Amino acid sequence: MRLGLAAGIMALAVAPAVAADGDIWRVYPVDGGGGTIAALAPGEADSPEPYWGFSMTCMPNQDWTANVSGIDARALGSAISADESITVAVIADDNPDRTPISGFFPAISFGEMYGEWEYAVPFGLDALDELGSAETLAVKGTGVDFSLPSKDTEAAFAQFRALCAALPAANQ
Repeated sequence: MRLGLAAGIMALAVAPAVAADGDIWRVYPVDGGGGTIAALAPGEADSPEPYWGFSMTCMPNQDWTANVSGIDARALGSAISADESITVAVIADDNPDRTPISGFFPAISFGEMYGEWEYAVPFGLDALDELGSAETLAVKGTGVDFSLPSKDTEAAFAQFRALCAALPAANQ
C-alpha cells in the first residue's frame, strides 16, 4: 500500500543496508505515529514515490499490513481460474515452519501506480521480533518468490518495531 508517504515522511530514516541482490531496508516514520519498513532498490530510497516489492505499514487507527508487489499475473490468474488457494508467506531462515507472516487468501488488489497485482496480509508486533532476528527472509507464494535484504535486518526491524509499539494498544 502506498499511502502518499512523501507528505508524512519525517527525515528519520534508518541508514540503508545493501543486500546481496542490491535491495536495502528503509524505515519511513510518519507524522502522527507509526510508519513503513520497505525493501527497495537503493536508488528508490529517497524518491518521493518509492517503489518497493515488500513493505509493512503500521499507523494509528488502521490495520497493520504487510504488502507484496510485483505478483506474476499469469500465475495468480491460473490459480484463481483453477480454484486453487492463493497464498503468500515470509519465510525466515529457509525454514518453511518459520513463517512470521503468512496468509491463505490474502487481500488481492491492483496497484494502478505501477500497474501490478499486490497482496496484503495482517501482522502484529510478535512477527516483527521474528523477522528482525532472522538471518535470511524470503517471500514465497502464488506468483511470488524472492529474497529480502539480509544485511542490517535486525536494526531496521528494531526501529520499525519501536514505531509500531508506540501506537495505542488497540492497533497492536
